Amino acid sequence: MNRINRSQLFCILFLSGMWMLTGIQSLHLPGLLLSFGIQVLLCLPMLMEQDFTTLANRHKWLGILYAGYFLLVGAQGFLQIRDTALPQLHAAPVVSAVLIVLTCLYTSTAGLRSTARCAVPALALLLLSAAVLLTGAWKRADVSRLQFRTEDMWENALPGFLLGTDLPCAWVLLGRVKKNGSRSVLYYVLAKGAAAAGLAALCRMTCGRLAQDHPFLTLTALSQPLQGQRADALYLLVFVMLHVFHITLLTGVTAHVLGLVHPKLEKSAPFALLAMLLAASLLPDAGTIAALLMPVMACVIPLSIRAARSVQRRAEA
Repeated sequence: MNRINRSQLFCILFLSGMWMLTGIQSLHLPGLLLSFGIQVLLCLPMLMEQDFTTLANRHKWLGILYAGYFLLVGAQGFLQIRDTALPQLHAAPVVSAVLIVLTCLYTSTAGLRSTARCAVPALALLLLSAAVLLTGAWKRADVSRLQFRTEDMWENALPGFLLGTDLPCAWVLLGRVKKNGSRSVLYYVLAKGAAAAGLAALCRMTCGRLAQDHPFLTLTALSQPLQGQRADALYLLVFVMLHVFHITLLTGVTAHVLGLVHPKLEKSAPFALLAMLLAASLLPDAGTIAALLMPVMACVIPLSIRAARSVQRRAEA
């Protein structure tokens, strides 16, 4: 995996995170704010312990462990698009699914650096679609609907952790950034949290109680800025584009960490994609498992490695 710059790191992480946000089944503003506050704290150890490549070269089990985790997150992505985008394609869902898989297969073989170059214009398209969405939704928005209960905050924080399952990818990518990319990762977490909070508030103001089930899809169905022309095609295009970026990121980092285990596995991105599809068919709860493992992969392991290194240095002194 070739080196990328800090802006490309932010863009590709943000696009991957937006895919997970658009496919989420429920949004609860207090729970989201709580979960993202915890995620900011969770990412601090990996920002201080940036050299994943050296650690994985020294400890082969680390690469195998993270490769398995990334396969789970990728399986979550395929389950998500199966439950959200494909039902919208009433004419040819099977053909659409095959085309999406083939596109992901092509981008995975192209490599993460090529995908990172496309991330900036893709982000511009995402912002354009967000502007169209906001224009259509604002006509139906009612601020009086913006009411959230705080009693079940912890219970509703789990969807926020589902949005953070790609956070360990940042630790792997930090060692491949040309300069220090810690700020890009921190900006990414904060930007994703702000986008999630904004989407939750907008869904609540526009859709009311309808926003409880697949809020983004409900919002796009109700948000139509032009009376004579629906914008569903634009939203669906952006939705699939975000999925492709998400899967390409995961196949890229999976191939990279496997390449640290054995050099011949560095070109294993297409096989990682097939493994994600297999995991999606065998593990319907892959997303929940990944969300529960995320604090361990993003915080506990980097923190443990840093603590062990500190103890070793004291013993040698």
